[in-house]
Amino acid sequence: MGVGILANDACCGLPDPFVTTINSFIVKNDGRDSEVAIYIPLDDGGGTGNTVGTTLRGNFGVNIINGASSDVTSRSIHTLIEF
Repeated sequence: MGVGILANDACCGLPDPFVTTINSFIVKNDGRDSEVAIYIPLDDGGGTGNTVGTTLRGNFGVNIINGASSDVTSRSIHTLIEF
């Protein structure tokens, strides 16, 4: 899968259940040329740890967050997501 931005809890190719990607701030990413613009999977424990404190705004393209998919086509206030 071609991914523009990947935020997960794997380090150096090895999963680490004690580390998650938190407090991410991703804005104005134009990922329409990628299969997936932003991909934030569930953490290695199956929880939503990778989205703790995450803010997404105005990111074009298909975003897959915790298994849910959305296709963002405009940079309006309605594209603001805070976890």
